[in-house]
Amino acid sequence: MKSDRERSAAYREAHRERLRVAAAAWRKAHPERARASAAAYRKAHPERVREQKRANYSANLERVRARNREYARTHPEQRRASKRRSKYGLTHDAFLGLFAAQHGACAICGTGLTHASAHVDHDHRTDRVRGLLCSSCNLGLGKFRDSLMALRAAADYLARFPLTESESDLH
Repeated sequence: MKSDRERSAAYREAHRERLRVAAAAWRKAHPERARASAAAYRKAHPERVREQKRANYSANLERVRARNREYARTHPEQRRASKRRSKYGLTHDAFLGLFAAQHGACAICGTGLTHASAHVDHDHRTDRVRGLLCSSCNLGLGKFRDSLMALRAAADYLARFPLTESESDLH
């Protein structure tokens, strides 16, 4: 003789689709209760939820990657904001404030920046954000590894070769 648990499992297996449709209809009719119920489940079973997410991700890897690529293509500003937040701890509002404080210009050379072209300059030792730079200035600082001695030596080197008037018009 089957136990109640075995009979219940057999019923769910035999009527899987009908039960799935009924559950979806209930969630649609009761969205607040459904959200609360899902949140309670996630809180009570974090390891099970983590395992389900991993299994779903592995089983649908190509679909997940395609969805992520599409999102990145259609939401470039959100992706940049998310990257700034995770990499530098810089919220979008803080970024906009920094951009406005610098009048939309590179902190070193004064070249005009767009939200997309601005590079976040930060101290690699402390991760403290210093300002927004254009691509050239950001690469330049990176090549000199943020070394004041190296930058001063480069400036001294350049000072030994003064520009002519025609050359200075180009810069």
